Amino acid sequence: MTELKEVCLKAYKTQIDELNTLTTALNSEKEKVIKQFEEKYATAIDKMRVLSEEMDFKKAKLKECAESDYKETGEKKLLGGLSIRVGMLMTYDDAKAFTWATSHNLCLQLDKKGFEKIAKTQEFPFVKKEEKVLVCFPKIIKVGDENGTGKDNSNGGSPQNA
Repeated sequence: MTELKEVCLKAYKTQIDELNTLTTALNSEKEKVIKQFEEKYATAIDKMRVLSEEMDFKKAKLKECAESDYKETGEKKLLGGLSIRVGMLMTYDDAKAFTWATSHNLCLQLDKKGFEKIAKTQEFPFVKKEEKVLVCFPKIIKVGDENGTGKDNSNGGSPQNA
């Protein structure tokens, strides 16, 4: 490693360490404030939960009434601005639907995940393969560890797009 790269690496490592320290402190403070808020307003939060549950129950009952009224009258505009929308729910055998669609020359969507899995091991003239490099950051960046590699193999890192 060149001296310039080593200086650059150490400088960024120091800056990242400082940012990690600040982030940890702010997250701790945020959790403390949230806990204080929840303790201070516990009664109000509990009342809101009860009201929300009651609202959900009442809406479910109103929905039952509206659906029943629609089935009886066919009317889609109901009291209080409620309205009915009617959609179509279809259930079918996927294999039969696929067979029908291919026999009728419908444009079907490519299963990209499946195709790319095959294309990784087989050559296609229309597929360009390009190596994508990811840089994985460990939880703690070590510069010049005991092996002199700067690598920390004790814990996994998360990949970041390079």
